[in-house]
Amino acid sequence: MTEKIRIGPSLLAANPLNLEYALNCIHETDANYLHCDVMDGIYVPNFGLSLNVIEKIRDYSSLPIDVHFMTQKMDLPLSWSMNFKPHSISFHPETVSHVHRYVESLKSKGIRVGLAFNPSTSIKILDEIHDLLDHVLVMGVNPGFCGQQFISSTCSKITRIKQNFPSLPIQVDGAISLETIQPCFASGATSFVCGSSLFSNVFHENSASEFPKKNIDFLQSQIQALRQSTETL
Repeated sequence: MTEKIRIGPSLLAANPLNLEYALNCIHETDANYLHCDVMDGIYVPNFGLSLNVIEKIRDYSSLPIDVHFMTQKMDLPLSWSMNFKPHSISFHPETVSHVHRYVESLKSKGIRVGLAFNPSTSIKILDEIHDLLDHVLVMGVNPGFCGQQFISSTCSKITRIKQNFPSLPIQVDGAISLETIQPCFASGATSFVCGSSLFSNVFHENSASEFPKKNIDFLQSQIQALRQSTETL
């Protein structure tokens, strides 16, 4: 039986002027979680959702909140996470001096924790810490912007993680589409962050005040198509 995949819409790709509307549409689908990107403009050359906005999203939505920190300094994200307690977070190991301590602090609050790896980042640290992690996030693009092209070496990194740490769930973020989800799934990933493939220009152009059924149908059809594309493998 094919292992069930999890789909998390990336709110960074949604229209920021109609975020409530995007959430309403997502709630009518079978998406598994909401993915929120936090950026500082230093570690990556862009800014994502603010911590305050993510808190409002959590208050509004019943879906689990999955936060990806792309920040050079992690002191504020740590204290915020300890208080806010999102369902799960991912951070880049090179941004933290003491990774073990950081992971253990978060897990003591019941937060699921994963390490995030850029395309050029070594996964060697997993040898030392894999038993403490709940998942690994593999980036399919260099982080910071939506709509980039998928980096093909992503699949070999997924394969190496799966071979060396078979019980560690693998999440992929970046350029996930009907074409790229299949090789990622075949390599061992089971959780996928989807941005541009869900929030297309067609979705953006419709008025939030109308809440048309066709937008809900479009979003759900994209999610279903992504799921079904892995069932053929």
